[in-house]
Amino acid sequence: MKRSDRPPDYLIDRLARHASVLLGMKPTTTREANAQRLLKIEVKKLLTYKQK
Repeated sequence: MKRSDRPPDYLIDRLARHASVLLGMKPTTTREANAQRLLKIEVKKLLTYKQK
C-alpha cells in the first residue's frame, strides 16, 4: 500500500476496535491520560475519513 493510498476499511475497523480496549483502561499517569486523549482524537478522524 502506497502512503498516499486510502487505508482499507477493515484496517480502520481493527484499529478502532483495539483502540477502544486501550481507551477503556483507566490511566495511571498524566502521560497515559494525554496519550489516550490523543488516540481518541485520531481514531475519530479515521472513522470520519472512512465514512466519506
